[in-house]
Amino acid sequence: MDNYFFNLFYKTKKGYFYLPYILFEMIGENLVFGVLRVFILTKEGIPRSGGIIHCFDEDWETAKKYLSLGMYVSLSGICTYKENSFLLEVIEKIPIEKLLLETDSPYISPEPNRTKRNNPSRVLDVAKFVSEVRKEPFEYIKEKVTENARKIFKI
Repeated sequence: MDNYFFNLFYKTKKGYFYLPYILFEMIGENLVFGVLRVFILTKEGIPRSGGIIHCFDEDWETAKKYLSLGMYVSLSGICTYKENSFLLEVIEKIPIEKLLLETDSPYISPEPNRTKRNNPSRVLDVAKFVSEVRKEPFEYIKEKVTENARKIFKI
């Protein structure tokens, strides 16, 4: 698996693929960040491409590391859970230009539907929560994260 992982990054770096990296940090922040530094930064330390940290559930310090590599941070229903109050700082501080929202369907339904099967329409619940935390209009949040998704996926 490790060889496959590194081979895929190598091919992406060399331009064989023209898609953003989408990574789920379950394997550990230090490993993911280390791999990204090798494959994303130029020799001068400038991000050559970006990607998405899927289903982000770490603190602001970790988010800043990924942002320094040009990555987008994608928040799911996890950010709406009371026990994840550490994500409030991430929501407040992340530049809107680097924010994405997701549902991770069929799992991780946002509050108040946490015990129910998730579906794509519930991304609006995540957007509503984010707009309340950031004290920004719901429509503005929807517009900006949609722009970000179109930009990263080139659609």
